[in-house]
This record gives sequence, C-alpha cells and structure tokens, in this order.
Amino acid sequence: MNLVSRCQTICVAECCGVEAYDFSPVQIASFLTMYSGLPEKEEIEKIQLQLRSLRKGIDESEGELSIEDMNQTFSPEDLDTFIHEIEGNLEVALELIQTSEEKRIKIGEPGSSHNVGKRPPLS
Repeated sequence: MNLVSRCQTICVAECCGVEAYDFSPVQIASFLTMYSGLPEKEEIEKIQLQLRSLRKGIDESEGELSIEDMNQTFSPEDLDTFIHEIEGNLEVALELIQTSEEKRIKIGEPGSSHNVGKRPPLS
C-alpha cells in the first residue's frame, strides 16, 4: 500500500478510483529510491509478494475483487491486467534506476568535471 499511496498523483481514490494513480515506471522508481536513494531488495520482494497474493486472490475469487483503499472494484480480467502492468513497470523502473546510477557514477568518476558522490552501483 505504500507504493499505491505514493502513486496517487493524478487525483484522489475517493473521486477517481484506479484512475487517480500513476503506476508508470518513473513513479515506481521514485518510490523505490525515496528513502535510501537506491531500491531496497526487501521492498522489491514485498511488492512482488503482494502482487502474487493479489493474483492468487483472482484465482480464488468467483467474481469481482474490491480494493477498498483504491476505491476500486476489479473484474478478474481487469485485475490481472492491472497486476501485469505494475509488474512490467516495476521491471522498467529497476532498469531506469540502474541506468541512472551508471550514468551518475560515470559523471562522478575521477577526472570528471562533476563530483556527484560515491554510492555503490546496484548489484
């Protein structure tokens, strides 16, 4: 739900439901780097586990599934599409962070006119 809350950027769930959220890779990357500057493995695993749990909920439900915090009721097909979108955007977000870190490190290398800091590269 922390990711969901962070991605509520377009409107509020009470008004627009799922349309209030921007789950784009940039928003997900912003969430993942919010506290430490780099994604934490535990946070990524927690998101992936929650998505698997949601997918399991689709398999076990006999109809629509409501996510009250998002003010949204999903059909099984819509929820599957939603989960697939977040999973794909999570992968792109991690690639975006990796690319950004690689560029930042190159800029901060000795002999460069920029010194941005010394964070270790993502592994």
